[in-house]
Amino acid sequence: MTPTTLALAPKLDLHALDGVREQILDLRGQDVALDAQDVTHFGALSVQLIRSAALSWASSRHRLSLVNVTPDGMEQLRLLGFTPETLTQAEGTT
Repeated sequence: MTPTTLALAPKLDLHALDGVREQILDLRGQDVALDAQDVTHFGALSVQLIRSAALSWASSRHRLSLVNVTPDGMEQLRLLGFTPETLTQAEGTT
């Protein structure tokens, strides 16, 4: 099944969190690909939000993934200790 794609805002800072959270929650019950092609800034709280959502999705046997991450976005995730895969994968899954 093809996941539903949600384009993320360019700047995922504190001001964007409520909107992103609502958009993600509206897609509960289906596989979701978060498209980060326009993201220029991953704030620590946005990373925490994505991680929490991914774990919730995994517990309901759905997948939440982070796709099209730019090189700058990859570096920001790396500095926070993640890759797109480790951010969205529940422990003990492949």
